[in-house]
Amino acid sequence: MSTTIELVKKGRRKEMEALYNSTKTEVMFLCRLLLDSERTAAGAIAPIYQNLWDSLLAGEIASEEAFFKRAQAKTISYCINKTKKKNPRVFQIPENSSFSAMLSDQKLFLEGDPWEMLLHSLPELLRFLYVLHAVCGYDSKRLSSLLEIKKETVDRALEEEEALLDQLCSAISAKKKIPFRLTVEEFHDELKAQKELSILPDTAHRAVLGRIDSLSLALRKKDQKKKIILAVVAGVVVIGLIVVVAVLLGNSGSGSSSDDSVSQVENVSYYADIEIQDYGTITVALDAEAAPETVENFVNLAESGFYDGLTFHRIIDGFMMQGGDPEGDGTGGSDTTITGEFSDNGFENNLSHTRGAISMARSQDYNSASSQFFIVHEDSTYLDGQYACFGYVTQGMDVVDAICSGDYDADSNGVLPADQQPVITSITIRDGATGEAVVSQTEDTASQAA
Repeated sequence: MSTTIELVKKGRRKEMEALYNSTKTEVMFLCRLLLDSERTAAGAIAPIYQNLWDSLLAGEIASEEAFFKRAQAKTISYCINKTKKKNPRVFQIPENSSFSAMLSDQKLFLEGDPWEMLLHSLPELLRFLYVLHAVCGYDSKRLSSLLEIKKETVDRALEEEEALLDQLCSAISAKKKIPFRLTVEEFHDELKAQKELSILPDTAHRAVLGRIDSLSLALRKKDQKKKIILAVVAGVVVIGLIVVVAVLLGNSGSGSSSDDSVSQVENVSYYADIEIQDYGTITVALDAEAAPETVENFVNLAESGFYDGLTFHRIIDGFMMQGGDPEGDGTGGSDTTITGEFSDNGFENNLSHTRGAISMARSQDYNSASSQFFIVHEDSTYLDGQYACFGYVTQGMDVVDAICSGDYDADSNGVLPADQQPVITSITIRDGATGEAVVSQTEDTASQAA
């Protein structure tokens, strides 16, 4: 009988979701305690699980118990690296300085329950030490190795925990003007009690499930191809060669201009050639039958030169690359908004957010899409019905792959610093039937005047 891990490697979605469900509370619990905000904690979930799937498929995880242990270890490692990235010296104590002096300089957190005020008023070093010691049972030797600090420092911090918590309680009490105190035991009990209350935000939950969907599909396709190859090898060589050729031709699509594993557009109204500085060109086929207003808006903006010089400001490897914002941070758009052409908004749109799809970004308002669009890196079909997909990449998925797999200093939402954002040099619109460049009305009028 196949184990859960073996079934996951074959793309069994049920087993993948079971592993996720068995660990998600622990992962969110640790992220909430170790990181500085709920938003930062939520943003950590998808990359942690992506790392876990990569480790499992690489053969580094052999059992469900090992998956749980790796989930805990990956979560702690992610939180340490995330905190260090913000401040490389965060776990260092200045020479001739005491923990008490560190607390005196620390800004107090004065919101929420008593345990929250204490936890988030602690310097990051003490927060990590006390959480990992109290909740995970890590001893001073392991803590020393994890945080790369002297064991003597860890021992001293653990010995002084009661005195330091008392110091913080007194400071908070003075600020809040109310009696305030938690013993070490009460503080630890409160921390542990939070595990059952650690529920993933819906956006983080859906992101992980979406990645499970796309990864499961890719693994099942791979497994199916493997079975076909084995069957061919066992058969007659000549017939086997014919089958292999047929399979390869089926995978490559109906034309040499299409990229592998990208959906084909049945109704090509326009082609958009998106030229990206230092990367190359992505060609997208636009389907005006599926999303007429969306395509018209995109074409008009491109022909007017609106997109020239703008950037892809938000990039998440394995999910998508988003651009077209004149503000470069996800807050901007053009002068107008358009109707959201997707099923949840009452419109029939059968285009799916598979690899290579182009779709419109929006806010919570269904009819808020303007100029921002995104290109899907890996299948994200959980977006179907909620966003207006309006075409697919036909050439240049290698460019999408290169951009999405880049090394960026992105925040928890995937937004890049301005100097790291890939620049859109231009977007050229071509006729879907002839492939010829479309002449905008402005250019046509100017030509007639001349």
